[in-house]
Amino acid sequence: MVDDPVWTVEAIKLDLPEPNRVAAWRYGALAIDFRPMLEEDTLPFCWMISHVPTGTALVGLLTDQAKAQSAVAQLHTLHDWADAAPMEVAPAFFVAWLDSLRFDWCRSSEAINPLTDVTHQPRLRLVR
Repeated sequence: MVDDPVWTVEAIKLDLPEPNRVAAWRYGALAIDFRPMLEEDTLPFCWMISHVPTGTALVGLLTDQAKAQSAVAQLHTLHDWADAAPMEVAPAFFVAWLDSLRFDWCRSSEAINPLTDVTHQPRLRLVR
């Protein structure tokens, strides 16, 4: 019997040009990292779920960290993520799973790349 993974904080490699590592909470082959959103009419940040073996961002969750971690733990049980590429899971599966969570979600394209220089993003204002 394989034990459930534990949450660890580590730098994960994303499928992006160098530098491509970001601090994230990892749970087995899945991880979440905190990203600013592009759209003005949404919450300012989301928790992006990524597939660690491929570095692929799967979906963003517009919720707090505890609920995002709970969702990832649930998602972990629904598929063998260590040996499968995310593209093997049908988009309809994600939509049904996300709808069952009863909170908003976003596509990875709706969040700002965590490695972007956010000082030049119009919706973000730095407080000095």
